[in-house]
Amino acid sequence: MATAKIETLLNGISWDNSVSYGNITYVPIVGKMPGSIKDLDLQLADEDVQGMQISELEVEDVNHVNIESEYDGNLLVLSGLVLQGGRQTRSTRRPFLIKKGTKRTIPVNCIERGRWAYTDDKIIDHDNVKNFAFTSKMMSRKVRSTLYQSGYSQSSTWNSISQYQSENAIDADLASTESFEDIEIEIKKKSGQKISKIKDILAPAFMQKEQRGIFVLEDGKPHSLEVFTDVNLWKKIYLQILDSDALQLLNTKENGKNVLQPINLAKIQTKEAEGLADEKSYAVKVGEMVGWAIGLADEFIHLSVFVENKEAQDNQMQMQMQNQEFTESAVQEILFDE
Repeated sequence: MATAKIETLLNGISWDNSVSYGNITYVPIVGKMPGSIKDLDLQLADEDVQGMQISELEVEDVNHVNIESEYDGNLLVLSGLVLQGGRQTRSTRRPFLIKKGTKRTIPVNCIERGRWAYTDDKIIDHDNVKNFAFTSKMMSRKVRSTLYQSGYSQSSTWNSISQYQSENAIDADLASTESFEDIEIEIKKKSGQKISKIKDILAPAFMQKEQRGIFVLEDGKPHSLEVFTDVNLWKKIYLQILDSDALQLLNTKENGKNVLQPINLAKIQTKEAEGLADEKSYAVKVGEMVGWAIGLADEFIHLSVFVENKEAQDNQMQMQMQNQEFTESAVQEILFDE
């Protein structure tokens, strides 16, 4: 892009304001970016957005939904955003941007394994039970990492959710459909007070002045990055990320490595990719993390990268070998396969 580079988004990694819990460290990314995106009329997709139609395909398809925008502006949809309704609750696979009047079929992953039906307590629009609605809920970091890393495998997402359920000792009878949302509800019932304490500890790393994003390290090694051009976009999403990560930290290691590895900006790899809707999309590799950057009007507006969830991927590789099917990360394919 002409006026901004990925490296510019990562300026302002504030090591002095980092917060650690067990073996996980959170480092805020702060500071206003040069220039302005005020004229871009940009908003994050959430439950308050009006004018969006999201629906099941006519032919049954777990991993795709139709989306049409009548929202009067540019809408940024993040990866791991929960879409509630339809036959099964879904989650967006990768970030994209959609403008008014655009109609697309987008890839999603199911996060509710045991249901494939319209039921009264799950539908969003009682006049059209095929509809979905955006929520303000985000999938956990580990589940989101499978969306980028395992060839968009549906089974790897289910493996990750099952792993999440097992780690928190949630009985199958309490989350009978293996719904990510139901599992989190049960976790909160069991551990509400501890979750609140964890959020209080992490909060300073999420609420810095002029914060634009977060850099997460596990055992001192880079694990994920979520960063925006504009501080107001971070303000719209940080509470959801904080809430999701606090739940994930319930079973973290008590002791972790204190030597933190910085990002080597010289080793960032970027390659333009086909977008899902109206965005300029770029496959990005930052060290061992891979993901996507989203561009609008010659500016990078969002970057999200994750290290692979190896446990879910290992399970997926075993299944692929049994079925003689081999899929790779779509990001890796774009970056390295010519």
